[in-house]
Amino acid sequence: MTDRFETNDLHLAATLQCLGLPLMDVDRSDPRRVRFVFEDDARRREWARQYVAGELRVDPLILLNSLRSLKRQIYADPPRPLRMVQAGDEPLSFSRGQ
Repeated sequence: MTDRFETNDLHLAATLQCLGLPLMDVDRSDPRRVRFVFEDDARRREWARQYVAGELRVDPLILLNSLRSLKRQIYADPPRPLRMVQAGDEPLSFSRGQ
């Protein structure tokens, strides 16, 4: 099993993502708070220490792109379940629910 690190700090999550730490999940199960789930390792612990101490430096354009990417995931509509549709004598087809 892979160790996990969870944070609800958008800026820390974007920083870790732009440094190359694999993002495992964006947990939106709590409507008031989003949790970003990363693989945890020694690099993450050192980067988080440097982040809190104000010692970590990242490329601003990559950070901006990471922020945009995470915000898209936060505000993305959840996928709608498939439902069966039958029109007249036509065979069953599947479509996204409206």
